[in-house]
Amino acid sequence: MVIAIIGVLIALLLPAVQAAREAARRMQCTNNLKQLGVALHNYHNNHESFPAAGGQLSPTSTEANFWSCQFKLLPYFEQQSIYDNVISNAVTNPTYAPWHQNDVVTGRIGTLLCPSDGNGKEMRYIPTNYMVSWSDHIWNQYTGSTPSNQAVPDETSGRNPMRSIFVIYRWRGMPYITDGTSNTIAVSESIICPNASSRLVKGGIIPVITSPDNASGGGPIGKCGLSVLTDPSDRTTYKSSLTFGDTSNTSQIAHNQRGGRFHDGRTIYTGFTTVLPPNSSSCSTESAAEDWFGIYSAQSNHSGGVNGVRFDGSVQFVSDTIDFNGGTAGQVTSGKSPYGVWGALGSPNGGEIIAP
Repeated sequence: MVIAIIGVLIALLLPAVQAAREAARRMQCTNNLKQLGVALHNYHNNHESFPAAGGQLSPTSTEANFWSCQFKLLPYFEQQSIYDNVISNAVTNPTYAPWHQNDVVTGRIGTLLCPSDGNGKEMRYIPTNYMVSWSDHIWNQYTGSTPSNQAVPDETSGRNPMRSIFVIYRWRGMPYITDGTSNTIAVSESIICPNASSRLVKGGIIPVITSPDNASGGGPIGKCGLSVLTDPSDRTTYKSSLTFGDTSNTSQIAHNQRGGRFHDGRTIYTGFTTVLPPNSSSCSTESAAEDWFGIYSAQSNHSGGVNGVRFDGSVQFVSDTIDFNGGTAGQVTSGKSPYGVWGALGSPNGGEIIAP
């Protein structure tokens, strides 16, 4: 009888204990994002711009490109040694790039990992759960590359129509955020893909969508929404019949997948789009599914949504049910976002005001 009572008490207490642990993990995640928000501001104070999400190490350097925003922020959250080691490699080898195998980017950085996601433990290179916003741009985040990979710190050339702060070859600053820093999201979360066999929506291999065509065919929700799921009422697993990205690496070190290397600025590794709401599916438009062509949704293991830090440094929770206006629109590069409140949070200069 006593054992039965103890069993009942444990059963009653267990959910409370689990909830308390998740609350602590979510608080740590919030603190990590606050540190990244401070790092962004300190970087801006020193450089009068935010770092490019994909590009050279600085606006005037000429070494190999695609270095991530997260990498450029390393000195601003007490990771100077890793930054210096990579710089040393880049100096001695000008073609050194984020996808090169090198031990200087192995290990773990606690500030880049959400404790609610344990998938980063077995990764080959330094992984990250924290992604920078590529705004409400759909399918092609590479739009507007510059000649000879030369970095461009301003908008005088007009070659990049993307309106997000974090883009390739652009170091955009506070004046670009005309909607206000409290109305524009800077960084949110994603689940790290731990291997090349997972078909989970959160933490799985990204499926490939062929011939995306903006709004026709249902727009992003029609191409990358319920149609890619095994069970539309479940929304946790991708159809196994889909084409997926590079699945040749079946070990637990799938660094060539979502979140697998923090220093690579391509969207699949370190970016998210404010198109489909948090914890939705993601899709690539490239056969290798390891680039910046697609839709990459923010994701987390927190119940009901994701954490995100805005450009004013405040961290706020974004619900899975945030308005995204149905997700049927096409591409836009100016004016109000067609993706509802979620799209408005991503666009820095769309003329939208987000209610607190």
